[in-house]
Amino acid sequence: MNISHQLTCLVLLTLLSCTDIQRTSGTDARIDTSQDLEDVTQVDTGGPDPADSNPVPVDTAVADTSTNDSGPSPDTSTPTPDTVETEEVDAGPVMPPFNDPSKTGPYAVSKSVIDITAGPLGALTVAVYEPELTLPRLIVFAPGFQIGASSYEWVGEHLASHGFAVLIPSFDDSPFSAFDHADLAASLNALVDQALQPGQIFSQNIDPEHIGMGGHSRGGKAALLAAIQSPRPKAVCTLDPVDSLGSPFDNPAPTPENPSVTPELMGGLTVPSGYVGAGMGAEGIVPCAPKEDNYHEYYKAAATPAYEWLLEDAGHGDFAENGGLATQFCNSNADAQTVRNFSATTLVAFFQVYLGNAPAYQPWLDGDKLPANVALSTK
Repeated sequence: MNISHQLTCLVLLTLLSCTDIQRTSGTDARIDTSQDLEDVTQVDTGGPDPADSNPVPVDTAVADTSTNDSGPSPDTSTPTPDTVETEEVDAGPVMPPFNDPSKTGPYAVSKSVIDITAGPLGALTVAVYEPELTLPRLIVFAPGFQIGASSYEWVGEHLASHGFAVLIPSFDDSPFSAFDHADLAASLNALVDQALQPGQIFSQNIDPEHIGMGGHSRGGKAALLAAIQSPRPKAVCTLDPVDSLGSPFDNPAPTPENPSVTPELMGGLTVPSGYVGAGMGAEGIVPCAPKEDNYHEYYKAAATPAYEWLLEDAGHGDFAENGGLATQFCNSNADAQTVRNFSATTLVAFFQVYLGNAPAYQPWLDGDKLPANVALSTK
């Protein structure tokens, strides 16, 4: 990020006030999962009418979900006495049931907001989304700079309704005292450690082998850096990540505290990764996602498998609902709700494929369920 861009950002960011989360520590609020993701009909997934709130089977050309079985169908013919087998047959790994990722999932969700100490940043306020499911898989999602966790409630609710336990911290730093990116990444990994402690954050035990990371803007960079630094995350999916180097007062050159991830550190990312890109992120008086530091730079340097989904008319701020002035300066020609609906669908499909071993979701990543206006690159 060049100095003139940083100074312009400073003038605008001094107007900002961080999005606060209403603290409800120790209380749960039941989320009604009978409703679809808001305005999901704006996303053309090529599937059934999203207005139907009940999960529907995928086309049989994609996967047979008539029984939601866990392996090959048994032979139901009546064997003759000389062909009866008494030994137990291995039916293969248990697969999760399929549910259309563009719709609200089948699991009831409880939400709370807690204060917890995790990593070098110390006390954090964290939004917690927990599905009614035994041994759920964990997703830690990091917000963008100057944006609170409440702006990503749509991420937590939708992922949790599909069986993922989700943590979204708020980082209450400012342009005058921005957190170091290395500390952000370390705190995300510390949240994983806390979540794996029985009863520490979630009422259910968390699956320790299938953990994902995600984030928007600076949070996307922190999520990728966390996955580079720790072997625990097994997949990372980001929304318009930006490889910034800190606040306007920081040294514009990379430092150990605020390293450049693209391309220098991307060789350390060995897990599947995905990047939803905003085509207008680099436009405007203040480019919210400068071209030299944007999602495409991450994708180019990523290891296989990697996905890039480009939304040409989307702006960098479209991913944060009610993001305040932190996102209103970002140019966009898209309907922000449509952008978020697509992103929520993609996050579920990506993590179901790479954390849930569920190939039935693959068409939403690189197949016929992608909307026609999404430009896809894969490797």
